[in-house]
Amino acid sequence: MIRLAAFLGNVGAQYAKNRHNTAWQFASALPFYGELNWQQKFKGEWAALSFDDFAQKVARHFPALLNKEGALVLPKNPPD
Repeated sequence: MIRLAAFLGNVGAQYAKNRHNTAWQFASALPFYGELNWQQKFKGEWAALSFDDFAQKVARHFPALLNKEGALVLPKNPPD
């Protein structure tokens, strides 16, 4: 199980939208990124998320599933 995800990048306008900050761009594109409670510590920022919270947030934003044939289907019990 994943215990830690580190999104590293470089500070500065010259790195804003290049490959050096791909991880930051990916993290900020997560559908629940704005809901995370970011805190400053360890010379950076961090946010905690429990697995149950993560599963609920992902299910809320991505409620469709793939069946064995690869077709997109809705879950029998859609999330609230």
